[in-house]
Amino acid sequence: MQKDTGASVRIYNLAKGLAALGNTIRVIMPNEKDAYECIENIRVYYFRGLIPNIVLKAIKKLLGIKRFASLYIYDLLFISRLCPLICDSDIVQIEQQTAGGLLIPFIKIVLKKPVVIDCHDVFQALRVKHTNIIRKLLETFSEKLAYKYADMILTVSKNEKKCLVSYGVKQHKIKIIANGVDIEAFNPFLDTSLIKDHYDLRGYYTVIFVGNMEYLPNREAVQTIASKIAP
Repeated sequence: MQKDTGASVRIYNLAKGLAALGNTIRVIMPNEKDAYECIENIRVYYFRGLIPNIVLKAIKKLLGIKRFASLYIYDLLFISRLCPLICDSDIVQIEQQTAGGLLIPFIKIVLKKPVVIDCHDVFQALRVKHTNIIRKLLETFSEKLAYKYADMILTVSKNEKKCLVSYGVKQHKIKIIANGVDIEAFNPFLDTSLIKDHYDLRGYYTVIFVGNMEYLPNREAVQTIASKIAP
């Protein structure tokens, strides 16, 4: 369970917090190989599907997707392997609303489980420039479908909530859980001068930006900080 993107850091910390409250947390991730690990009381299952890699890579190239394993969400074998774990759970939380659009109605209607969606970026496909037109249409359709069947929707900010409401999502279904920092894990009493010396940053104000630069909104945010906010 790599914590190498803003989204994966959020997923990890939400799971960690829920586990600390005494809940049994099982994280299911699409992957090229089957595997299992337990991280800080979080059970992580890696499942692959039936669709050949050559097909997934072709779809990845067509849609401009970075990690083709995420397409297993639409693989019937992958879904069938999820079912026993889902049926044994009280609540199913889907990370990334566009990833679970077709899966969510199945979980809600057929498996009859309440569904929570954690939105990392509401209607990104409609706002980000240069998005592949096919991907934009598919993601928008999938996202609207996900919101229709979700019992609860988590957003990272008030603006995200307003965006959802403007597209007709019922306000009472939306809860805000902002991104934050675990102040117990990051010691504020470290000698920061040593860190600045190590990276040759003495005399500069510094900002730590947590996020993967393969993700276009992250690149746009860093450019905005550098060109408009920081000066």
